Amino acid sequence: MKSQHAYLENPFTIKLVELNESILKDFHLRNGFNFSANNFHLLNNTEKYISGVTKLQYNLFHVVEQIHFIKIFLKRINNKNYLQSNGINELTYIQYHTEVLSHKVHTILEVMKLLINEVYDLKITAKECSWNNLIGKLDKNSQPMRIIDNFFIAFESLIDLRHLNAHRGIYIDSEKDKIEIDFGLSIYEGMERLGMDLDMEFKKKFPMFLIKDKIKGHRQNRIKFIIRIEETIHSYIKEFLTSIHPQLIKKLTII
Repeated sequence: MKSQHAYLENPFTIKLVELNESILKDFHLRNGFNFSANNFHLLNNTEKYISGVTKLQYNLFHVVEQIHFIKIFLKRINNKNYLQSNGINELTYIQYHTEVLSHKVHTILEVMKLLINEVYDLKITAKECSWNNLIGKLDKNSQPMRIIDNFFIAFESLIDLRHLNAHRGIYIDSEKDKIEIDFGLSIYEGMERLGMDLDMEFKKKFPMFLIKDKIKGHRQNRIKFIIRIEETIHSYIKEFLTSIHPQLIKKLTII
């Protein structure tokens, strides 16, 4: 079984750990150090560069870890009665976390761009750190740029769903629609909200046990989908960080 954090085992991350350990070892002994204040001004230019790169790597790891959290949330839905009483059924719960997934995948791509900008010291503002502006300063065929381009291609459909959701409020899930419409869940819920009983003929035609089975299958499929995404992301992150390691070393020698 692969380690959940195997992507951390790359030369770039290992080097940053070593560099930060070296900085922190006697940092508190520097003239003007104050435990209750921000001591960023005590860093030299090289250390400030390391700090900026480290912060963005941390941001990247934080978002990557949230993909794992989404999987955990979907594996076990706690307090279903409480959620149901607040208008959140199991399909809505799955939808919410799928929407979060698409946003997090897109965020990973954006933070990778920011990390390239920081490591190469391109001085592009965060707001303007787009693909087009990056290739205006870097060869698009360089390994780091090829990797983020491949990342985009691998997750393009999910990123497109994110854009539809963020800008138009659209959520596309044919399996969810089928359960709600073709299997009658929306009718069950609509009648329940109105305080009305469904006739036995409808219940026989659209038995609730079948709907619950379809929902269970939908959740299991979504978990498998996220596991595949998580594994792919980890592979890309390790490859990406390894690709920018030579530039980190080069930059440290010229600052």
